[in-house]
Amino acid sequence: MKAKKVSIVMASLCATMMLQAQVKLSFNPDKGATYSYLFKMEQTGKQTVNGQEIPLNTSMDMLCAMTVKEKSSTEVSLDYVYKELTMSVVMPMMSINYDSKKPVDDLEEPEKLIAQILGSLIGKTLNTVFAPDGSVKSISGWQEILADIQKSLPQMAQQMSPMLLQSFNDEAMKKMFEQSFNFYPQKAVKAGDSWTGNFSLAIAGISSDSKNTYTLKSIKNNTAVIDVVSVASGDLAGNATGETTLDIKTGMPTSSVSTQTIKNGKLNMQGVEITMDTETKSSMILQKQ
Repeated sequence: MKAKKVSIVMASLCATMMLQAQVKLSFNPDKGATYSYLFKMEQTGKQTVNGQEIPLNTSMDMLCAMTVKEKSSTEVSLDYVYKELTMSVVMPMMSINYDSKKPVDDLEEPEKLIAQILGSLIGKTLNTVFAPDGSVKSISGWQEILADIQKSLPQMAQQMSPMLLQSFNDEAMKKMFEQSFNFYPQKAVKAGDSWTGNFSLAIAGISSDSKNTYTLKSIKNNTAVIDVVSVASGDLAGNATGETTLDIKTGMPTSSVSTQTIKNGKLNMQGVEITMDTETKSSMILQKQ
């Protein structure tokens, strides 16, 4: 009986210690290591243009590799390479499908134009310098990628593309990277602790401001699980929930899933107002080497 009581007490103490264990989470990948991620996105919903509802279904899979080149206590420099990309857009008036592993010569417009733009990303290297909190300090190589994209376009499209391409400038790309990695807390945390972060993004005349709340759900076997709740305002106002699992030692996500809902989002494209209602399911999964 005494042994049983002791076992119960010890189990209770161990559980309490696990709950109280604090960890410092930061962007701390191993120098020389390569982390390959598969990004997946599925979006369903509708657009309303001039009173007409247009169903819209979009999906995208993108495989990228991140190789750590240099590392110090204040920053991590890594090369980011676009490896593979597939995309599908289905609307009543047209359907577009792209696969970077397939030839584009036999495609008809507008699929061929989309393929030329997206194909210009494949194999290109973008150098990104991260701070330990997951923010991006600098990006290099993106302007060269944009120049290659513009060169690949037909003459008529080249005249139309500069304004759109300029919207995807270095600052916009920094923000897009931070969407995936700028979530680390400023201090050590234990299971049950929460922290917040604000995020703003403006691309192609579309702006969105998000207030994110992160909660450390559990710590087990060098793995941390973080719940995420996001409330967005601006042109694409809505809510999102998700979960991120990461390796505590390196701070690198092993998986991340989220579901975002936008109701009555407002866009203005060349003077035409577009209303959007969408649900977007996204994931980021670390691929085994």
